[in-house]
Amino acid sequence: YTLALPGGWRRTEPPAGADFAATSADGTAEATLWVERDRRLGFDAFEARSIDQLRELAGNAEVSERVPGPTPEQTVVRLSADASPESGGATYEVTLRSAGPYRYFLSTMVAADASAVARQESELIQSSFFPERE
Repeated sequence: YTLALPGGWRRTEPPAGADFAATSADGTAEATLWVERDRRLGFDAFEARSIDQLRELAGNAEVSERVPGPTPEQTVVRLSADASPESGGATYEVTLRSAGPYRYFLSTMVAADASAVARQESELIQSSFFPERE
């Protein structure tokens, strides 16, 4: 996979099961990527499971954007969770992608008190993410 890591962001130890994590220079935004290899996991089931996971974490979740492609590899789904008491006022954005047997779940979290710069940098990470083709 490739993604742009804005200046000042630093890689951190990923949480259990994750493949990548980074934090903004001021610590008010985070990015985490989970990569799962499961050719049998259809994209629709992956999306449904991901929405459930985001709801559990943030208290709410919805599909904010769907860019359909002729194949799952060309399809992009974005999920979002607005600030809620369950999330401590943080907002979450998730990009779901697939490539061959791999399913990618890229999550960014922006704290309620994050600067406009941290918010823009989080958006850059989301928009620059591309899985490797097999």
